[in-house]
Amino acid sequence: MKRWISLILTAALCTSMCCIYAEDAVLGTSDEAQSIVLQEDSSQTTEVGSVSVPKDESEQEDLPADSSGQEISPEEPDPSSVFAEEEEQLNQDFVTAEPSLPEEGIQTQEPVFPERTAEELDTDMTSVNPADLTTESPDGSLSVQFELNESGQLFYTVFKAGNLVLEPSQMGITANHADFTSGLAVQSTQLTSCDETYSLPQGKKSQYRNHYNQREIVLEKDGRICKIYFRMYDDGIAFRYELLGEGAVLIQSETSQFNLPDSTGGWAFDWRNDYEGLYTYRSPSEFSSANFAMPVLASIDNNRYWMLLTEGNVYNSNGSYCASHLDGSAGEVMKVAFAPEQTSAISTIYPVQTPYRVAIITDNLNDLANSVLMTNLNPPTTMSDTSWIKTGKSAWSWWSEERSPQWFERQRDYVDFAAENGWDFVTVDAGWDDSWVEQLCTEAADKNVSVVIWTDVDAIDTQQEVDEKLTRWASWGVAGIKVDFMMNDSQMRMATYQLIAEKAGELHMLVNFHGSTKPSGEIRTWPHVTTSEAVRGSEHYKWGEYSTAYQNSTLPFTRNVIGPMDFTPTVISNSNLNTTHAHQLALSVIFESGMQHLADSIDSYEAWKGKNFLNKVPASWDELRVLDAFPGDYAVIARRKGNEWYLGAITSAARTITIDCDFLGAGYTAYIYKDSDDPTMMATDVQAVDSSSVLMLDLASTGGCAILFTNENFLQELQDDASYVYYEAESSQNSLTGQASVVQDGNCFGEKKVGNLGGSASSSVTFENVTAASAGSYEVKLYYASGDQRNISLWVNNGEERVLELPATGSYHTLRCQRFYVELDAGVNQLRFGGTSYAPDVDRIAVRAAEPQYYTKMEAEDGIITSPAYAQNSSGFSGEKKVSYVGYAGEVTLNNVHVEQSGTYLLRVYYATGDNRTLMISANGGAPVRAICFDSGSFNSVEYKEVLISLNAGENSLRFFNSDGYAPDLDYFEIAASPIA
Repeated sequence: MKRWISLILTAALCTSMCCIYAEDAVLGTSDEAQSIVLQEDSSQTTEVGSVSVPKDESEQEDLPADSSGQEISPEEPDPSSVFAEEEEQLNQDFVTAEPSLPEEGIQTQEPVFPERTAEELDTDMTSVNPADLTTESPDGSLSVQFELNESGQLFYTVFKAGNLVLEPSQMGITANHADFTSGLAVQSTQLTSCDETYSLPQGKKSQYRNHYNQREIVLEKDGRICKIYFRMYDDGIAFRYELLGEGAVLIQSETSQFNLPDSTGGWAFDWRNDYEGLYTYRSPSEFSSANFAMPVLASIDNNRYWMLLTEGNVYNSNGSYCASHLDGSAGEVMKVAFAPEQTSAISTIYPVQTPYRVAIITDNLNDLANSVLMTNLNPPTTMSDTSWIKTGKSAWSWWSEERSPQWFERQRDYVDFAAENGWDFVTVDAGWDDSWVEQLCTEAADKNVSVVIWTDVDAIDTQQEVDEKLTRWASWGVAGIKVDFMMNDSQMRMATYQLIAEKAGELHMLVNFHGSTKPSGEIRTWPHVTTSEAVRGSEHYKWGEYSTAYQNSTLPFTRNVIGPMDFTPTVISNSNLNTTHAHQLALSVIFESGMQHLADSIDSYEAWKGKNFLNKVPASWDELRVLDAFPGDYAVIARRKGNEWYLGAITSAARTITIDCDFLGAGYTAYIYKDSDDPTMMATDVQAVDSSSVLMLDLASTGGCAILFTNENFLQELQDDASYVYYEAESSQNSLTGQASVVQDGNCFGEKKVGNLGGSASSSVTFENVTAASAGSYEVKLYYASGDQRNISLWVNNGEERVLELPATGSYHTLRCQRFYVELDAGVNQLRFGGTSYAPDVDRIAVRAAEPQYYTKMEAEDGIITSPAYAQNSSGFSGEKKVSYVGYAGEVTLNNVHVEQSGTYLLRVYYATGDNRTLMISANGGAPVRAICFDSGSFNSVEYKEVLISLNAGENSLRFFNSDGYAPDLDYFEIAASPIA
């Protein structure tokens, strides 16, 4: 029988608002039972703000701190120089030690589940003074025991309210200089406590409390030291290792376990480097053979307790470590495993601290969702000024119009929409052009809108690149960056996160990491990292295997617990939508993100019944309450900002929810958006409520509701823009022909529209009384609904037919707004919509005087073409020709490009390419503009790119080339008739 030796740790709970030493204990190194000598030492403390924090041994050396607050040795070598010289030798020196779990375990007197006693768990363990084994959380609800067996292996066991929630779980770490998984001796132990509060510019609540008791265990083996810091919070545990020494070190593995009780299942997905998996319930047997991405949500004792397994303080630690995932083994033992991309040992420098290994443990989902344990585990920011950091909603065109980031004019539209609706940002995704971003930022700033731009991480993954490019972008007025394709959990990539985040903070730029690792509480260090992806969000509706109501009901208790989440919610224009519109609106409350990207087109939101709610909903919060929920089934969540409450409710299966309004004061009004008979329609309601009110709402299958509780005025109905004159299609003043008819539709203005347009009967609707104060150009907004892409013909005053190509709206109840220009006569005009093919349903039009931008068209084949470029006959292109083989020596030059005045002009380049290609454009022999032309789909599909270029009054010459590679095939060009500046 193996004999275990208990490590006896006595906790003195801290009740004051400070961090203190509770005790020091020096233990012998005998293999026999170890005695404890308590030593009081209250002198070893250091002040952090108003909080007294104890010094450990490394802190007493008074080491300097780097820019992230991590202490470093003054003599320590630069990692980049040490690693290359020593890594090969270190690998040769490394001896792998495979620790084995003991066959017999702990005996304890702790209360356990009625069905399972501690003796039944490990009948062959021995202990000394069991009452002294416990280190508790500040409120005493969580406790941990430590056990050291005769092989010198260290285990911990966790109890919640006296009930077992983590069975004996091994701790240990293996480096080239020492294997700290067995043969360990406890040199000393000490207990510290901390209770502090802080705030962040963003997040789920306005005040954060960092309250814990920390057990430090100093382990020794063969003259080497390893410290374990084990924190006990009221809502969870966290532990990390620190290896002391000098010079370089290789870390091969950890033996960090979460040994879950038998019959534990939960919600997880298999690891993938973009963290965009779908959460599903996993059985106990699946936990035993898992390769799970974190976080993982475990249900303990049939939902009696909830446990979220993850890691903290990962990518803000100077690139000293990689991210990890969880591997399962028999008995539901979850072991921390390094990222697959970490193909060699972690190469770093002493002293090194690992990330925290974290289990958030609560007995209800409200406490789980409210946990701030992740941010608490991270060092505070070193920024002296965070007033520039702001949160808010962002208009974002990429999801609905993938190539639109290439179009300056379209991004201007998004800026205008954001300004008109009180949104804070416009995010310009892949395709923006150097030539016009600064102009867009200037125009946006004048309208109190900030611009965020996309970048591939490969463009800024070195110090030189990040310094050069971020500095340039900041000089343009760019407020933030969206950094994509991180997709690598290695130590190297963790250093890239820090490289980017620190430079962005220095330049007062916000950051959104995409295709990224999971957050681990780093927003406390870098509060300007307002969000990150690491979730299967709305973008997957573009490709399939998209999020579901089940997934949406799980995320508030998994991914969104650990940090802001860029899910990009609230989509309505896709025909494959698998939830109701009310569900989509509710997601704007359910999901928390410091920069809340709303994924759909501004043309869809313009006419949507939920727009005013979106305009109102905040992106940072003061308070969170989970009113009712179960992962995968449903979630009812209320969030407070100031005196207003916002509620989102979502469900997988149809259900009736009851909302107790006891969180309200007197004099509130509830503005309700709820499911209707059709999933693409929403009903609205208004009710007076107070703390005694109880609301009962029926949620449809995959449905939901969104509610604003306010004691201020709120306009729930959409308001007309006073600069337009509106004409309803169903008006009795209009003329209908053929099979056209007035149809009831609750989503439409006036709850009516005209349908059955076009077709064999050439059915039409004519707006008979469109008035114009004077003859000239007018902008028309057409509000329509169509489940698929359809065209509609337009005749103005019985003139020539004009065919409008209209994108699908998502359904025949979902409206979209399309803008175009017409020439009207002074007085009364007629606009007829119809055609011979089936057309969309028409709700209304809006008309106002507006002067469009006119363009001069120039065919590429009409320019001077330098071989090997040549004009190729090709149907489907303007003029039935295009210029191919532009690039290297092949060029196109357009002479006699005439403009009336000097200035900056918009140039549209119509091109075709099967991959992303660079086109250089030089005006009058000047410095060229570099334009990246994104894949248009094929060399037979035409797309366009907009650039800004400076021209002189009179005749100009434009040269199109790429000396370093092939450019796209060129179809034609358009030059704006008037300058933008």
